[in-house]
Amino acid sequence: MGNLETASGNLLESRNYFDRAIQIWADGGDATANTLAFTYVSAGRMHMLQGNLTEAMNMTQLAEKLFIRTTGADKGFMVQ
Repeated sequence: MGNLETASGNLLESRNYFDRAIQIWADGGDATANTLAFTYVSAGRMHMLQGNLTEAMNMTQLAEKLFIRTTGADKGFMVQ
């Protein structure tokens, strides 16, 4: 829902969805780490569209750390 609201331009509403999703995926531990990382990337995009570039970069870095920890440093990670 956060991605849908972001695509529709409802950035404040999308933030509520991303905050809820992040909590759900974080509670799942390593079993949901990749989904959490993708949610961080999506939330980062929402922050970028709001002009909050520092928070967007923070979200991207959180995603990168999770991918490296759970997938391995020898794998690729790309965020656009």
